[in-house]
Parts: sequence; C-alpha cells; structure tokens
Amino acid sequence: MVLSIDPEKDRMALFTIPYDTQILSPNLGRLPVNVIARDAELANPGDGMDELVDSVEGEFDIKIDYYVRINNAEFIEIVNDMGGIDVDIPEGLVDEDYPVTEDETANFEIEAGQHFLDGNTALIYTRAEGEDEDAADRAERQQLIMLDVLHEMATPANAWRLPGALGVVMREGNSTFGLLEVFQMSPGVALYGREGFVASFVLSREYVIENEDGRFQPDFENQELNEWLDEHLR
Repeated sequence: MVLSIDPEKDRMALFTIPYDTQILSPNLGRLPVNVIARDAELANPGDGMDELVDSVEGEFDIKIDYYVRINNAEFIEIVNDMGGIDVDIPEGLVDEDYPVTEDETANFEIEAGQHFLDGNTALIYTRAEGEDEDAADRAERQQLIMLDVLHEMATPANAWRLPGALGVVMREGNSTFGLLEVFQMSPGVALYGREGFVASFVLSREYVIENEDGRFQPDFENQELNEWLDEHLR
C-alpha cells in the first residue's frame, strides 16, 4: 500500500497493489510485488525494503519518502491498541480452509453488514480467501480495513490510543521515520483520516494487463489509473 498525506488538497490518498501484480525491480527484473523485498534481502541482506521502494517508485513514477513494515502480529497489536475497528462489510465471506497453523485449518465466516472487529478477526478478514476470489479481492478487503484503521486514528476520542499504535510502527526496523516525523504526520492523520477525506484506489483487474508470462502488470494505457496517480501521488 502507498499512503499519501497532502495538506494542500486537505486529504489523504491510499493506493493498494494486489500481491500478485508484477512490477519492475531495478536489480531483479519483473516480479510479483510481494516477493521483491524477500528476494532482494536474500541476494544482498539489508537491501530488501530499499529495492521494493525503488521498484514501486520506478513502476508508478511516484516518490516515496518513508516506509513502514509490520508483520501479522504487529498488525493485530495496532488494531487492538486502537480499541478495535468498526467495519461495514460489503459482502459476506466464507473460507472453509483458513490456515490457522501449518497443519490446521478452520472455517471463517462473516456476514455482510456492520461489525466490530478486534485485531485477530480483522487480520483473518484481510487474508481469508472466498470461493472464486483472487488477489485483487483480498486487496479490496485489505484497503477497507486500512481505511477503517485510519478513521479510528482520526477520531478525537481515540487520541490517547495513538501512542500505543505508533509505538508499534516505530519499533526498530519497522520504519524509516522517527519521532519527529511521527509528530509531523500525526496532525495530517487526525485531520484527513476521517471518513470522506481519504481518496482510495485498488489496482484491480480492470487496471492491469496480462504479460507474456501470463502474469498481471499495471496497464499504464488505462486513463483512469493514470489520472488517479497524477492527481493523488505524482
């Protein structure tokens, strides 16, 4: 995901790239976005996230100033630190084989409508796979959850909860910004993270093309994609 805070336009923008979308890595070639950091780290320890940032910047012609990297446990912690999130689930979801461990699966089911989710349930909702779903469908759900996290952070009543959530983000190795940058960005999150102030875009299947390897890559001849990037990220 790419998050932009734009004080001049009084809003934020959130751009979500499905994990199977191939983009061009400067040193590794065209790869799915979710393996670039891993492969770069294996090739040259310490270079993983820098390679991913360079790849996203080059592919979409945008500038990324900072990055945040969190694992599943830390995501759960952030949502719980915010006291959970209220989510309007647009469609019901059933995953009869959600992986709980390497050897165990469980049934996950959630109906459409308003739900209050703790961190663990929010994580499962973003990672579950419904019948006939693909990576773009999961990306839509991941963006929905991220938007709701931002909305909770922007709620004045939750101001006292922010230090805990930001503390997870600022753990060593998780991000490239420090305390000063957090203080600089916090007003933007509080002002523009509210519902209706965040412009969002998922690189769904209508904005990609199949390449010669049968994999998806961005379709930069798509006018709607280019216009959104120009307005919000470039």
